[in-house]
Amino acid sequence: KISIAIAEPASVIHRGDIIDKEAMRRGTTVYLPTQTVLMLPEPISCDIASLTALQVRSSFVIRVWMDEQGKITNKSISREGTRVLKRLHYSEADALISLTEDDTAQPLRDLLTCAKRLQARRIAHGALNLQRPEYKISVNHNNITVTMIDKDSPSRLLVAEMMILANHIAAKYAVQHQIPLIYRVQDPPLEPITEEMIAEPLGFHKVRKFLGRSSMSLQHSGHSGLGLPMYTQLTSPLRRFADLVMQRQLMAHLANEELPYDKEELLKVLETAERTAR
Repeated sequence: KISIAIAEPASVIHRGDIIDKEAMRRGTTVYLPTQTVLMLPEPISCDIASLTALQVRSSFVIRVWMDEQGKITNKSISREGTRVLKRLHYSEADALISLTEDDTAQPLRDLLTCAKRLQARRIAHGALNLQRPEYKISVNHNNITVTMIDKDSPSRLLVAEMMILANHIAAKYAVQHQIPLIYRVQDPPLEPITEEMIAEPLGFHKVRKFLGRSSMSLQHSGHSGLGLPMYTQLTSPLRRFADLVMQRQLMAHLANEELPYDKEELLKVLETAERTAR
C-alpha cells in the first residue's frame, strides 16, 4: 500500500481572492540562478500549506495498492491530515537506500522496488526513458556554481514514478466521475524509437525530432512518452497554478460541492498555463 500525500494550498487560497489572481498571473514558480520567484507568498508555500515536518497539515492523499508485478489492484483519493515525521533531501534518501539496516531505509527500498516495477510497466506500454542533462546553477556574490543533477539516482527515480502514478490515478478518477480537468496528452512518435537511437551520444536531441506533439487538453487522451492512456498534473499545487486548479476540482467533488470550474473556465486556465510555459 502506497500513500502519496500532496500539499493542499486550495484549502487556504480561495478562488478569486487577491492571492489567487496573482498566482494565476504568475502561473508558476520560477527558479533562477540568482533567486527563486515564488508563485505563492512564502508564508503559504513554505509554511502554512507546506507539509512541514512534525506539523499536522491538510493534504490531498492518493492511495494505491499494488501486487508484486506492479499491477494496481485498488486505489483511493481522500483529504486527510498528514504529519510528516522527517523530511529527506535526495542525497539523504540515496544514502539511506544504500544502507543495509535502518528503520527508514527498508521502506525507502520497498518504495524503490515499486517505482522500478511501475517504470517497467510504462516502458512495456511504449514509454520513453529519456533523460536530458539537468544542471543546478547558483550565483552568490559573483561566485557561480554549476552542479550536474543525477536524474538516475534511486531517490529521484522513486519520487518521479510516485508523482507520475498520482497524476495518472487522478486522471482516471476524473474520467470515471466525469470531472472536467486539464489533461496532458502526447501523440505517438512520428517513427519508431529504438534503444540504439536513445543510446547515441546525441540520442536525446535526435529522438526529440520524432516525438509526437505534447500539449494540454480538456479531452483525455494517451500520453505516449509516459506510456499511459491518460494523464493530468496536480502534484505541484504550490508552484504550478494549473495544478492548484486541478486540486480544487477534485476537492469539490470529494466534498459533494459544486465544481468551481466549468470547461470554458478551465480553457482560460489552460491558455494562461500554456502562455506562461512558453
